[in-house]
Amino acid sequence: MVINRSAIRRVPLCCYGFIIFLVVNVYLLWGVALPTSPTMSLPDYDAIILPFRLGASSTMAIVPLLFLGIELGPAALRELANKALFPCAALGSVMGLLCFVGATLSVDSPFLYGLSGILVGVGNSCCFLLWGVVLARMEPEGCTFMLLLSGVVSGILNLVLFSVPSTLGYPMLAILLVLSLVGLQASLSELPAHVPERDGLSNKQRIKDMVVRLGESMLCVCALGLAFNVFREVAFAQVGGTSVVNAISMLGLILGTGVLLGILIAFKAKVPEVSGIYPLATLVVAACMIPFPFVPAAYCLPFVFVISVFYLLVETLFKGAMAQYARTSGESALATFAFGFGVEFAVMAAGSYMGAIPRGESGENQVMYVIALALLCMYLLVVPLVSAHRKRKERVAGEVQERIVIRSVDADELQLRCEQIAAQSGITQSELSVMVHLAAGQTVAAISRELSLSENTIRSHSKAIYRKLDVHSKQELIDLVGNYGASTAREAR
Repeated sequence: MVINRSAIRRVPLCCYGFIIFLVVNVYLLWGVALPTSPTMSLPDYDAIILPFRLGASSTMAIVPLLFLGIELGPAALRELANKALFPCAALGSVMGLLCFVGATLSVDSPFLYGLSGILVGVGNSCCFLLWGVVLARMEPEGCTFMLLLSGVVSGILNLVLFSVPSTLGYPMLAILLVLSLVGLQASLSELPAHVPERDGLSNKQRIKDMVVRLGESMLCVCALGLAFNVFREVAFAQVGGTSVVNAISMLGLILGTGVLLGILIAFKAKVPEVSGIYPLATLVVAACMIPFPFVPAAYCLPFVFVISVFYLLVETLFKGAMAQYARTSGESALATFAFGFGVEFAVMAAGSYMGAIPRGESGENQVMYVIALALLCMYLLVVPLVSAHRKRKERVAGEVQERIVIRSVDADELQLRCEQIAAQSGITQSELSVMVHLAAGQTVAAISRELSLSENTIRSHSKAIYRKLDVHSKQELIDLVGNYGASTAREAR
């Protein structure tokens, strides 16, 4: 999958509302700019804002998982939930913002902060799910371009918002919120609907397939996300506030997504997979964590910057991986993003809570807490790295051992036979295109280039095809398709 000028031109104008949404999301959930925050100590700030953070973080994790459960339920319930999703996104976002402003005006009311956190969490998570549906409806190249561009532009816009007083920032945010909702509604209306093809599969099979196909990328994102949130929280305490750390994180987002986007456009390079860049990200982030607990406060910000570059880049690509999975697997886009975001947001919330623990301590206890968090993050970073390495070794070993005898079948005849077999075996249209190339004896890498799909997607389709046809290798599939004409002729006689 390569980003070129034609792919950029095909991105609908309404989809740029995604950039505005990310600005609103980051400013509300990261900035949390209080009118009195510049003159307030960090402990006082934490005490006031804690109900908001608890409400928003918890709701952001619960709502996607709730919609995942609904997507696995009866059709009538799914239809009702789909109709209610946009109203929940709009009402939650608007009421959450109004409630938060009301809390700041009512002498920092804990109840209103908690309520606004819940409302913002509902609104933001519903918006994330709907934008996921939009991304899944876009062409793969346009989707990737949109995601990377949104990182660059939203990061720049957030730096501007972080630099203005909250009394000016929140009126600007209210305007951006309306614009983002208008863009979301227009995008959902303009882009063709994504029709799921998985009605024949059980819920257990659907969840298993999502875990298999997205599990490795999700582990990578969650491991980096935990480290990112833990060390941002620790850095807040070391520099005595949130504004500088948030700005540094935005600079990391701008650099990571901007450099990758520039390389992809300038050199027409293939978009990397999450698991492809994760080994480098792991080594760099782990190297930053080792000295982090021992350096003076002035030196912690470069580490936050580096961690931000890699985590926010990997997280951006993960959205693209979920959109690609929804396009090619026949799974509901809403179920796919509910699964991915539910797990990711839960881990991010856990990281924020864990990173805030050392603030209540001082001296040696605080240092020990930070060291323990660093060790925990380093161990968790290794888990998906080992998993990815093991899977690659298994794939390489399998490809080396496999020796293919290709049948001489005309290309049109091969296509026809595969279509007939697919119609009898419940093979989806997206799986059929992979099946034709497999029956021709092509390698996974060659099929990936031919169809502009990731190698992980090709392998997942291959497993589904083998299961449905009750074959266990590419050679058995080739033999099945090669003998199909003869077997049907014998049955006719």
